Amino acid sequence: MSSLRFSHWQLPLEQLLVWIVFLAHAGWLVPDVNEPNYLAKAKYYWDPQWCGGDFFLQSGDAHAVFFWFFGWLTQVWSLPAVALLGRIVTCGCLAVAWQRLAMQVAPRRWLAVISAALFVCFNSRLHMAGEWAVGGVESKGFAYALVFAGLAALVRARWNLAWILLGAATAIHVLVGGWALIAAGFAWCWLRDDPQRPRLIDMLKAMALAGLLALVGIWPAVQLSTGVDPQIVAEARWIQVFHRLPHHLNPQHFLLEKGWLNVPFGLRFLALSALWLLLVCRLPDPPNRRLAAVVLGGLAIAGVGLAISLLGQHDPHTTAPWLRFYWFRLADVILPAGAALAVTGWITTWHDSRRRLSGLMWTAGLLLAAWHVGDRVTRHSTASIPLADRRTAQTDRQLADWRAVCDHIRRVTPPDAIFIVPRRAHTFKWYAHRGEVGTWKEMPQDAASIPPWWSRLEDLHLSRYGWRKSLTDAPPQRLLELASNYGADYLVTDATPLLPFTPIIRNDSFAVYRLFPPSPPDADGRTTF
Repeated sequence: MSSLRFSHWQLPLEQLLVWIVFLAHAGWLVPDVNEPNYLAKAKYYWDPQWCGGDFFLQSGDAHAVFFWFFGWLTQVWSLPAVALLGRIVTCGCLAVAWQRLAMQVAPRRWLAVISAALFVCFNSRLHMAGEWAVGGVESKGFAYALVFAGLAALVRARWNLAWILLGAATAIHVLVGGWALIAAGFAWCWLRDDPQRPRLIDMLKAMALAGLLALVGIWPAVQLSTGVDPQIVAEARWIQVFHRLPHHLNPQHFLLEKGWLNVPFGLRFLALSALWLLLVCRLPDPPNRRLAAVVLGGLAIAGVGLAISLLGQHDPHTTAPWLRFYWFRLADVILPAGAALAVTGWITTWHDSRRRLSGLMWTAGLLLAAWHVGDRVTRHSTASIPLADRRTAQTDRQLADWRAVCDHIRRVTPPDAIFIVPRRAHTFKWYAHRGEVGTWKEMPQDAASIPPWWSRLEDLHLSRYGWRKSLTDAPPQRLLELASNYGADYLVTDATPLLPFTPIIRNDSFAVYRLFPPSPPDADGRTTF
């Protein structure tokens, strides 16, 4: 099925159209939800003086490869410019890899464009645990591009190249690439009757190289908990799985949660699984069978995670260290990819013998793809508040006020100043370029730092009745004590009610206070506010 030939302009045009689809899907205002913490880490990696003293930035790095090859751009351009460039480049890499994969399983011109739109539609609307591949700039976007490129090689029975590409994906993002490697291994074991399946001995060199590449990502990840007291590690895993990330890690939390169309995540994912199985059973050609084996591998990995959760539901402290490995991450991406490609594979396979059914599938796929892209473009074009800011600002006025106080902070406070900020205000560093005591989004990656980070959040934002809606609800004397404990000189909170501290700026939405007396004038007579 892979004998399709493109003219000199058709191949780049199809890749360009896929790129446009991905950009249309990921076209949220800057910053996207994860871009502030990812790019702040990347900037700090190259400039440790930036936001000096910030607890999150000083914690361990889980994505050093990404920070190394991409973070230097933050020394040349602003964070918003790097985010935009990153999305353009990431979507470009994903588009090229996707088109190559789609061409192998559905070798008809322009079907890659439809399958790309169906993929992001299924991934964003029918996921189980909140994983995505096309979105804001971070390491997993580049890793998924390598995964798709590896799958394109695998479905052509170029196993050695597939191992190397998946090893490179693991170097960039250890979980994305690592689970894809395991799913590919599952596929190799599953496809025993494939005449083009190579012997293990014929793949050893490529697998060794893949292993060496993977170590680039595995080694830093292992170091994040090496030498740490086991009790601290256990506490960190408990916080990760059951407090901070249950929507990704704990199936007993997310399977019954409701999302798009008010349907539980688990039921939506089950429906997508049924659609994929129904379609793929009628695709007997080798490329589609190989891809189906990888999808089965991803589902098997998710099944293991579900079994761990169910078997250990009465002993969560035992299951937490195991559930932290994102067992559902690959399934959330590989099943939508498999289903989207199965739709276009069906169109190709049955185009001649069952033209009416193939035409119906073509029409349905095209309409669904067009609806999703159109819906995303409409939502992006009418949105006025970036996703990352929506926990801080619910109106345009609040967003303008938030940016205004951050700009003022950047102008009048020392570069190494530390701030107490609202719990969900994780764009503070993005705008103010100043360090903070801690926010909800910025959970460290190293085990030793997670319990102290959680303690900071509880100290600042937790009352006997639950999480405080505002720092203005905390006793002023308690805020002073915590500021002294955590080395903070400033407080950012709601504009009302007024607090008994010295304000340095206040508008309709937010107020910034100095908690301690200003430092004496320097040699030039300037006073730090």
